[in-house]
Amino acid sequence: MAPPPLLALEALSVGFALADAVALAVEEVSLTLERGKTLCLVGESGCGKSVTALSIPRLLPSPPAFLAGGSIFLEGRDLTRLDERDIIPLRGSRMGMIFQDPMTSLNPVMRVGEQISEGLRRHRSLASSAARDKAVALLDKVGIPSPARRARDFPHQMSGGMRQRVMIAMALACDPALIIADEPTTALDSTVQRQILALLRDLIREAGSGLLLITHNLQVAAQTGDDVAVMYAGRIVEYGPAARVLNFPAHPYTAGLLRSLPGRTEGAQRRSRLGAIPGTVPGLRLRPSGCGFHPRCPQAKERCRREMPPLAELPDRSLCRCWQILAAKCL
Repeated sequence: MAPPPLLALEALSVGFALADAVALAVEEVSLTLERGKTLCLVGESGCGKSVTALSIPRLLPSPPAFLAGGSIFLEGRDLTRLDERDIIPLRGSRMGMIFQDPMTSLNPVMRVGEQISEGLRRHRSLASSAARDKAVALLDKVGIPSPARRARDFPHQMSGGMRQRVMIAMALACDPALIIADEPTTALDSTVQRQILALLRDLIREAGSGLLLITHNLQVAAQTGDDVAVMYAGRIVEYGPAARVLNFPAHPYTAGLLRSLPGRTEGAQRRSRLGAIPGTVPGLRLRPSGCGFHPRCPQAKERCRREMPPLAELPDRSLCRCWQILAAKCL
């Protein structure tokens, strides 16, 4: 019998109890991540990417957040059936988290070496001296110069790129099977961004872990991802191998995102102007009927306004949620 995938989300729905209503931020999301692979979850801000990511280690505040349906399997174990006391030991040991802003995620009054060694003492029962030595070794592994000296620094004494490397060291400290990175390069310049992405990719493959990378940057997804899932208004609208999704997009939303990239060519012509998708992502209270993208879609028909299309398999075995694509598939 084949081993289960590292991570499997099955029809995951996550809601929020608002003052006068209940709204779903994530609706029936199904994803699979294998060991040694990177899955990129992409889309505009407000599409539900971070809610999906934070729901896996159960880091969303409850209330107001709650699981509205579905399952989260980590190494074959359904996390939705575990109590909080059973989830806590898995955070850091089997699941590592790299947050978006290391300046606000790191403790400003603790030296960075202490912050890394804290998890090692808790999850690996290392003595203080052994944990400090391992913390220094991790700082060296993620490319921080003079790691023994920098381990004694406070976060404010480091650059943004170095703080992000500290976050990566913390996430990898206990050799977790799953790394979740939520916009890990947003505040970094392009050179440091490339270095961080290359470091993450190499470390994940070396350790045989899996990386769930949350990003709104399709260029980051192209550099890093094995698979890409495109999310809009809480649902997956396109899902497949990164090379297929980012080079031959099927869903109009994916195509619109790609048209907004600078320097991208269409055929033999380089566009002189960047493309733009009109409108904005609908809020939790304003989700339209039918396909969530139809108010912004140039190809929308009457059926798109009335009925939600299924996430259907295309001939190349990728998935797409679009009535126009499904109609063309049937011709």
